[in-house]
Amino acid sequence: MLAMPRGFRSGRRLPARPWSPPFRPAPALLALAALLGAAFPAAAAELLPAGPLTVEDCVRIARDRSDLIEQAEARIESARGARLRSYQSLLPSVSATAGWRSEYVDYFGLAGEQYSISRGISVRQTLFDLPLLLQRKALGAGVTGAEAGLRTTLADVELAARQQFYVCVAGLKLADIEEQAVAVAGEQLRRSETLFRLGSVARSDVLQARVNLADAEQQAMQRRNAVGIEHARLALVLGLDPRTPLTIDSTLVLPAEVPQGDLDAWVAQALQRRPDLRAGRAQLAAAEWSERAARWQRLPSIGANGNWGRVETRRLRENLPGYDQPRDEDSDYSSWSVSVGLSVELFSGLRIEGDIQSAAAGRRQQRANLERMEKEAALEVRNAFNAIHEERESLRAARVTVSLAEENLRLQQALYESGAGTLLEWDNARLGLRRARLTLIQAEISLLLAQARFRQAVGEA
Repeated sequence: MLAMPRGFRSGRRLPARPWSPPFRPAPALLALAALLGAAFPAAAAELLPAGPLTVEDCVRIARDRSDLIEQAEARIESARGARLRSYQSLLPSVSATAGWRSEYVDYFGLAGEQYSISRGISVRQTLFDLPLLLQRKALGAGVTGAEAGLRTTLADVELAARQQFYVCVAGLKLADIEEQAVAVAGEQLRRSETLFRLGSVARSDVLQARVNLADAEQQAMQRRNAVGIEHARLALVLGLDPRTPLTIDSTLVLPAEVPQGDLDAWVAQALQRRPDLRAGRAQLAAAEWSERAARWQRLPSIGANGNWGRVETRRLRENLPGYDQPRDEDSDYSSWSVSVGLSVELFSGLRIEGDIQSAAAGRRQQRANLERMEKEAALEVRNAFNAIHEERESLRAARVTVSLAEENLRLQQALYESGAGTLLEWDNARLGLRRARLTLIQAEISLLLAQARFRQAVGEA
């Protein structure tokens, strides 16, 4: 607990400082700074539910506001845009032209002004280009990989929100245990002072009890500060401003049962359902399509062109012999053409060979990466499966330890009050109960975290 100045405790006013700062901001500036500082947390607080935050509330808020998810969605849009651009080579290209021209001509005394209006349409169509078709397949696999990457990001964000929420709950419960330890230390001090006045114990016991109380208060203060820090980290994980006030529901719902069954079946489920492995397979497929496209670049491509144009000319002659008035001469003509062509690249300066080598290397790299990811996924499932069973046994042992530590504390207190025990034995029992309760809270949180990691490892998150 933060200590107040001694003047406030006794009701006396502290003496005024002999100097004042040379600059005092205007009240309006102070109000504006306070408004700006509180604007964002207030806006973020509107997104929170009315009651205390549960773990599912945190998961929902993180999925809605996490910038990691926004980045994953942007990667999907980028992949879709690249695939959309690939239609440029598969769909016809249509262009239109229009022009107007004016000039003045003089041919051996025949002078006049000439106007020309032209317009036309050109159509181009690729009839056959196998590398472009294969590259479009690669781009489609890239979109599939980006979508699987979004699901991977969602699972990661959910796990991070659950982990930080449980860390905050653990901090709250550990702070409560430290407060209980302060209460026990205070009771210990009162009993020691009473027995000292009765002449049953020495003054050293009273001094030691005061030291124990001061130590318990310091540890409780550190726990309270840690709670504030973990709440700020939770706000960051949820995509909120760290200054946003959060109220946590510290009720823990432990799993009634642990996962059972064959470990190989869980591994098979993980290999089939995990989104990161789906993304890895999509990336491998894209690399394989890119390699095929690179190897077929020497195949000839077939294309067709169609053109239509029309030109209208108007001539106005001024100095024509034998005519008193100027005369217009017009001429109009149109043309069209259709062509089909075959294009073969005879020599590319080793560009095609380099593309093939790079694409093959990329395919081998993606295959090795997928194999490594599958092995790591199997290892994660095995570790998470074993961790849940270990944490379940640790929780059972921690509960037994707490009950024994509570009984030992009551026994040592009774022995000390009857004069058969010492303050050191009573204090050791108090510290033993504190450690047992801390271990119990950590075991409960560890079991919940192990369950969350197992769900993500098998692809259920």
